[in-house]
Amino acid sequence: MHDDLLGRMLLSHLAGDFCLVGGRGTGKTRLVNQFASMLGYSVEPIVLYQDMTSRELLQQRTTREGGDTGWRLSPLVSAALEGRLAVLDGVHRLDISTLSVLKRLVQDRELLLLDGTRLMGEERFLSAMASAGLTHQEMAERQVYPIHPKFRMIGIGEPQGRGSGRGSAGKG
Repeated sequence: MHDDLLGRMLLSHLAGDFCLVGGRGTGKTRLVNQFASMLGYSVEPIVLYQDMTSRELLQQRTTREGGDTGWRLSPLVSAALEGRLAVLDGVHRLDISTLSVLKRLVQDRELLLLDGTRLMGEERFLSAMASAGLTHQEMAERQVYPIHPKFRMIGIGEPQGRGSGRGSAGKG
């Protein structure tokens, strides 16, 4: 069964992001780590919690030297830019409104961050860059960056009715 599940994970990976749902202690995280190792992924574990906001999924507000407010990229956004495997552990705990912020990232490979930064799938990014006649540097000056083509997300959750989950997750 373990090998069968790994095979189905590989097929799901070809289509995009996916979610593993199973009871607590059934080896979901271990299976994801084995999957990542097989494909040469660097894993970015992201532990989700019930009161997490959509803002926390994307960026964190910081205070710079001198007292100015700035933004720090979340582990999810860093994974998207660097081509890592983001493992969203605890999707069942998130409120559906928080989970919905991921919809555009899953379906369109696009994100608009709180500081105005825009992330786009690599193909769309290159097309926009070419049609505007801009270089990578000029796109960066406009705060537009490509999402790495190797980037993937795997959600890990428990079946509905377990834990404190209010949201629901499935294949993205």
